Amino acid sequence: MNEIFFAPIMEDAEIIRLSDSVGQGQSPCAVFGVSDSQKAHLASAVSGGRPILFITWSNERAERAAEDMEIYLGRETAVLPAREAIPGVRAGSGQSTMERAQTICRLLENVDVLSAGIDALLYNLMPPSVWRSAVIRLDHSSRISPAALRSRCLKMGYQDAETVVQPGEISIRGGIADVFPAGWDNPLRIEFFDDEIDSMRLIDAATQRSVKRLDSAVITPAGEFCAGDLKKAGALLRAQLAAYEKKARRNNPQGAEEAQNIFQPVIDALDSGAPAADDELFPYFYSEYTSILDFLPDDVLVVLDEPRRIRERADNAAMEYSEIFKEQLIKGRVLPLHAEYLRPYDQLLAKLKEKTLLSMQSITASCRDISPQAVFTLSARSMQSFQNSPSLLAKELTGLRINKFKTLLCAGGENKARRLVTELESLNVYAQYVSDLSLKPAPGEIFVLPCRISRGFEYTEARMSLISEGDIFSASRSQRPIRRAKRRDGASIADVMELKAGDYVVHDNYGIGVYKGITKIKTDGVYRDYITINYQGTDKLYVPAEQLKLVQKYMGGEDAVPKINKLGSKEWAGAKARAKKAIRDMTDELIALYSKREAAQGYAFSADTPFQRNFEDDFPFTETPDQLKAIDEIKHDMESSRVMDRLLCGDVGYGKTEVAMRAAFKAVMDGKQVAFLSPTTILAQQHYNTMAARMLPYGVRLDVLSRFRSPRERKQVLSGLREGSIDIVSGTHALLAKDVAFKDLGLLIVDEEQRFGVAHKERIKQLKSSIDVLTLTATPIPRTLHMSLVGVRDMSVLDSAPEERYPVQTYVAEYSRLMVRDAILRELSRGGQVYFVYNRIQGIETFAQNLKELVPEARIGIGHGQMPEGELEKVMLEFYDGGFDVLLCTAIIENGLDIPRVNTIIVYDADKFGLSQLYQLKGRVGRSNRIAYAYFTFRPGSVLTETAEKRLNALREFTDMGSGFKIALRDLEIRGAGNMLGGEQHGHIAQIGYELYCRLVKEAVNEGMEQSPKRPETIVELKVDAYISEDYIRSEAQKVNAYKRIAAVEDEADKEDILEELIDRYGDPPQCVLNLINIAYMRSLASRVGITHITQRPDAIVMRFDASLGVNFEGLTRALSVLDKRASISAGDKLAVIYRTLGVDSADAVTHIVKFLENALSGEKQD
Repeated sequence: MNEIFFAPIMEDAEIIRLSDSVGQGQSPCAVFGVSDSQKAHLASAVSGGRPILFITWSNERAERAAEDMEIYLGRETAVLPAREAIPGVRAGSGQSTMERAQTICRLLENVDVLSAGIDALLYNLMPPSVWRSAVIRLDHSSRISPAALRSRCLKMGYQDAETVVQPGEISIRGGIADVFPAGWDNPLRIEFFDDEIDSMRLIDAATQRSVKRLDSAVITPAGEFCAGDLKKAGALLRAQLAAYEKKARRNNPQGAEEAQNIFQPVIDALDSGAPAADDELFPYFYSEYTSILDFLPDDVLVVLDEPRRIRERADNAAMEYSEIFKEQLIKGRVLPLHAEYLRPYDQLLAKLKEKTLLSMQSITASCRDISPQAVFTLSARSMQSFQNSPSLLAKELTGLRINKFKTLLCAGGENKARRLVTELESLNVYAQYVSDLSLKPAPGEIFVLPCRISRGFEYTEARMSLISEGDIFSASRSQRPIRRAKRRDGASIADVMELKAGDYVVHDNYGIGVYKGITKIKTDGVYRDYITINYQGTDKLYVPAEQLKLVQKYMGGEDAVPKINKLGSKEWAGAKARAKKAIRDMTDELIALYSKREAAQGYAFSADTPFQRNFEDDFPFTETPDQLKAIDEIKHDMESSRVMDRLLCGDVGYGKTEVAMRAAFKAVMDGKQVAFLSPTTILAQQHYNTMAARMLPYGVRLDVLSRFRSPRERKQVLSGLREGSIDIVSGTHALLAKDVAFKDLGLLIVDEEQRFGVAHKERIKQLKSSIDVLTLTATPIPRTLHMSLVGVRDMSVLDSAPEERYPVQTYVAEYSRLMVRDAILRELSRGGQVYFVYNRIQGIETFAQNLKELVPEARIGIGHGQMPEGELEKVMLEFYDGGFDVLLCTAIIENGLDIPRVNTIIVYDADKFGLSQLYQLKGRVGRSNRIAYAYFTFRPGSVLTETAEKRLNALREFTDMGSGFKIALRDLEIRGAGNMLGGEQHGHIAQIGYELYCRLVKEAVNEGMEQSPKRPETIVELKVDAYISEDYIRSEAQKVNAYKRIAAVEDEADKEDILEELIDRYGDPPQCVLNLINIAYMRSLASRVGITHITQRPDAIVMRFDASLGVNFEGLTRALSVLDKRASISAGDKLAVIYRTLGVDSADAVTHIVKFLENALSGEKQD
């Protein structure tokens, strides 16, 4: 325990009496007069170091209490997240279940301080003995086969996957097992020799490459449910289904049919020995009631935070669950025994009363659940807010010192704490920086600590005051990082390009066709794999797998259905030529603009000031590598004399605003003004609020200019900009008006430039010629396009979210009025707001009336795209300010809005939306420290199209690393490319496909910048087995990916890299795979030498040159010696090297030619 927090109050008589009662096991005890923020502190103080179970009524309060107790006690704490369950509907993300499982496993290890909202405690749990026996502990002495490992993992809720990219997945490939253990940041790769463990390694989920060796590993359950006796559970489920069908067949045949369709396959799976991972089947495996108390030591102190609120929330949760359960029971989606998954609060309360129980209430009032044996009353209060005012804080501290209070200020970090000490000294308040938390403050002393707590409080009688960072500064500035599951980017977005039979593909030379799979063909005595592509009519093309870089999966935008080409027609050549010309025109313009910008002279900003470093230290989160890189790039641009024109790309919430604010602050520190231009009033206001919260303490003067400012206010802003009394202005296109003049504008930040009109864009273009401009966009820009434009367009890309967030709990279900009412009231009960997306303007007013009747407790507003712009902005601004609870709207919220209070979204007719639209709608919530919910609903009884069904199935597993996410993001990137490059370019992307388009852009840029010489495409036709055998890589998708990687080999480093990857993932490759890699490497070397063909005759291999490209005869002659006098130069119609192969093994011949080509290039600069 950190004595610095407790010593100041342990001399107070009432607290001593309370501590003694708790220590002697007197129970229940009740303490009144405790402020909200004080409860975690008081519980820690009187616990005497014993285990604590802190129960409150919401997950957010539980989070705050756990964070605070960890600081006070100086030991690890845990939070049990809420178990969000809708009967008969599975959430798409299993992340919360996995986090609950991890918390329970931590309790079984060594964590004994737990905080939880009551919702988290109402569900049955497996007995601790089952949890302990389920855990798999591995080291090099362990004996377990890959099949046995898979079996045990599947029983713990793991899922089979071809490639493991997210926790809870397992993949077995012969003697190699990849498993992504719950709670780990990286997957685990285990290499077996029979049932012995040969090696264990951490791998990178994105690259699938090993990163670190391990000596031991612990694999814990991926959920709260481990399958037990499968036969017994199957028999019980069969009996339940039979009883339900018998009862329902007469008066509810639809319910009986639905139950049969849902549960019979589960019964069949259980009978066959396949474990079922559905948590709702829990009652079929475990009948005894086990609560969280069974996982905590017997001497645990149970703390109830406002027991009346806990009772109210528990009763509401039970009622909500019961109402929906009854509805789902009628529909046949649950069976009666499923109801025992949720246990009544009274059962839990009875178990809680068996422990030492401490009730805490802010107001003295009786509670029917608690009959206290001892009652205590404290004199305490919550700390006031000082609203960024150092003088207010200094005044309060002076009063506390005079009254002999022991005062602690938690400043949030060392830098902030030391700065606060210095600032207070300048105001004649002496405070001491203290990092040793074992010290005890004397009366009248003020200690400043480098730690962070949620809110401050005061013990009046004990004369102890604790002030938090949030009390000192504004709430947004003091926002604290919270403990959440780490966001993982998973496999590369490029992996979505993996081919499946039936996909549209683009061949560089022959156009668009349909991929049918891999075919192994034997020709001239050697085996090769060929990619089969069907074209128009009966046309069929077999492409050697080693030429796979000529083939890409077609993607031209969401739901784009391309026209299949006919082999031999000129149609494809024409489309490709038109795209090339348009791309060349575009890149020529970009290159000209870039050259002009390079020559223009701008203002060179100074290096960072100490204030800049202090400002950046105030950021309460850890910057992502992407953010740091972008910040460095922008500062480098600003400090150069070249005029900056940089594009910063990243989804909402990815940290663009923080990067932009640092640029703005840097400009202001150099005496320059900044204009922050946004397409809508609400975004302008949002940016102002964010900047003001961070910058006002530094004396930065900010204002807003938009249509909602009165004429008088607008006049004052314009005057301030002219005179220089305003440093930063945030505004809409009103900032581009002719009467807006700045005293010394140094930086223009433009948010979503593509959403401005033509005239406004032209004005922005004029400004770009003379001042630094930073443009922000939330539409993802394709990484490949970004790389293609390097050198002609300055871009910074934020690919990863800066915060660790809760996963969005995603439900796909028939529209249910009860479910909708429950979802809205649940959000309102925690002070939140709701988006309700109804994407039909006709009928939206009627739907709003129905919604008001369904949820009369909610204030409902309407917003859609056909409203006058000013009226729509007023609605959105009112919603942003909390003027109403539910925004019933069309898909206008798809872009841009970031309202942290909105953490539930309900989408009506979700089957009518595209996947990327649904991805963006889902992304509107989950942007704060709360669990967010997304309900994608479709009409009851509606017949879904095949496409809609696929979308909804994808949404069921709609995690940040699932293929649905990657497809949606790729569609958005294509849209982003169109936004950035213009509508005409978007049309060409649709015609020739995204991947080929990006490659043509790169070629055009290289040609325009004269960056690389032209090289021939080398055709290699050798009689040697060169393919990936089925027993080496079984998965066709992984095999295609490997072929693409091998086809992309350019140099020896690439060759060694792919070889190392294959060995790492699949074991030692057979000779046919080694030949394939060597031939790919040979092709690249030959292209650089100027060889167009390498072909095999019965007695020789012939290498033909393109003399027009220039041939290095000196290098060629020198290299001939490698071929051991078996080679000669032929100077006939075409220059050629002939290598005689009689008596030479085919694999050796390949090796000799590779060495010959390497020698021919030796001494040359590698390109």
